Amino acid sequence: GQCVAEIPKKRVFMTSQRWLGTQIGGAAVADARCQAAADAAGIGGQWKAFISDSQSPVESRFNKFDGWYVRMDCVRIARSWSALIQPPLEAPINVDEYGNAGPISNFGNFRLAYTGTTPDGRTWDTCGDWSGSGTTNVGNADDAYFWAYSWVFTCDWMTASMYCFEQ
Repeated sequence: GQCVAEIPKKRVFMTSQRWLGTQIGGAAVADARCQAAADAAGIGGQWKAFISDSQSPVESRFNKFDGWYVRMDCVRIARSWSALIQPPLEAPINVDEYGNAGPISNFGNFRLAYTGTTPDGRTWDTCGDWSGSGTTNVGNADDAYFWAYSWVFTCDWMTASMYCFEQ
């Protein structure tokens, strides 16, 4: 791994739990779910979900960290916020809060994460702000380029994880 003590870093994971898009409940609820996942795993820190809604895009909710972003297995995914929002990542975000491979969705053999967000942090389709019907974009957690936006799905049948970023 690349968890060198002297280098400032923030950790990133995909949740081991999956939800329907209609169960996300908005950015604030998603943040609370990320925090709960981190607390249950005993990893400390303050966490937010890489999920946008109409009132709270990631771009305005996140601290733009100027150090490394690393997965829970210490593999660096980006050297800074500006590198994070300009795909491809250095490595995909396919590790959960426990450092294990993230869960496979019920759509094919893919690790997927709801985002409702473009790679640069702007709001995109959000399942009616995560509580209604419609569509949303999901990221392919095994793909360093399409991590934030791979496909558009309806919100009431596919289960997917969320990406959580330490703040």
